[in-house]
Amino acid sequence: MGNDSNDHSKEKRLYFLQHLVREFSDHFAIDLEQELLAVEGRIKELNSSIEHKLFQARATGNLSYYHGMNLLKKVCAKYGIPFFIESTNGRKGGEYGLAKTRNFVVAYSNNPEIAQTRADYQKYYSSLNAELTLQGVLDFCEQAEDGSVFTDDEDKFFVTVGIKRNSQNDASLVFNVPNADGFKHYVFFLEEIIEVYNIMNKEGSSFRLDEKESEVALKQKWKTNFE
Repeated sequence: MGNDSNDHSKEKRLYFLQHLVREFSDHFAIDLEQELLAVEGRIKELNSSIEHKLFQARATGNLSYYHGMNLLKKVCAKYGIPFFIESTNGRKGGEYGLAKTRNFVVAYSNNPEIAQTRADYQKYYSSLNAELTLQGVLDFCEQAEDGSVFTDDEDKFFVTVGIKRNSQNDASLVFNVPNADGFKHYVFFLEEIIEVYNIMNKEGSSFRLDEKESEVALKQKWKTNFE
């Protein structure tokens, strides 16, 4: 029983990643990682002249955040992905940028796997992922029957993207999918994204990238297949 449950969880995770890779390819992820790492080095060099460690950390964080959003916008433009600048009207979170595709809302984060100190907009968008853990499941039955295409944010999943460093200070781009409470549900590193992209692009793959996508959105498929 335990193995069946584990296999089912792996199947769900792969299914989610396959859809993410359809809309944010390996080339997109590679370019974004390279852009972010290049800017990271310049920011640290610039802020090294600030003597007070607290001010230095705050300046580094702010510059990294706004540069990260700007670079996400730049790479989105290269790959034709819509990007929007939105605002909380001065409340916690300020201005933020979102990449929006058929099934996903993606935001840049300095700490993509950290959920304890989220901004207001991240808390709101994390609630879009309620279906992942069966919290507040919405009724998509009627829309799924007629194949409706959704364009509203609430019909998408929320994902954060950024650079993750390990104890050896090695860096990798990571896509984090928080649950409705903001804690990580799925985490996808660049190496896995490239691997899945290559598998999906091979002749004979059951999930080919050049196939026409179904008109039913991922949230509807998720409910049909996994709930």
